[in-house]
Amino acid sequence: MASEKPKLPAGRITIGDRLYHQTTGDQAVVAETSLSVMVESDEQVFHRRTQVSESTEALGLGWFAEKPEQISYVRIANEEGNFLQVNPTDEEREATAAKVLILSVSGVPFCRVIPGDSIRLNPIDASKLAIQSASGVTRFSIHVYPA
Repeated sequence: MASEKPKLPAGRITIGDRLYHQTTGDQAVVAETSLSVMVESDEQVFHRRTQVSESTEALGLGWFAEKPEQISYVRIANEEGNFLQVNPTDEEREATAAKVLILSVSGVPFCRVIPGDSIRLNPIDASKLAIQSASGVTRFSIHVYPA
């Protein structure tokens, strides 16, 4: 009798990041994350570059919108500041600094993403996520990873 082979995962997500904080004259304090998550789905990652205004909008999840339970991670990156001149003016710097993304769950704001930064979420129900800009129109990118 042939034995059944164990089902192999379809893929994996590998995460690694570091956060440093240092005050003048002191050693830096470092927080690190490094992990690998196996995924059962062979679904491809949804990726889109888009923009949002000051009006709250549901977070666009692409083809995962119909199946939010199949999402493992959502990554949102504030793309503002990436397209400035080599020597931006003070006005450009001020305008860029105001382009903060505000994320909410079921209408309740819970975090902000400043220009150049990103956030990684492992949502229970990604369909309840919404996004808006704190000032004007803000460019951002989204990656939605399968579970």
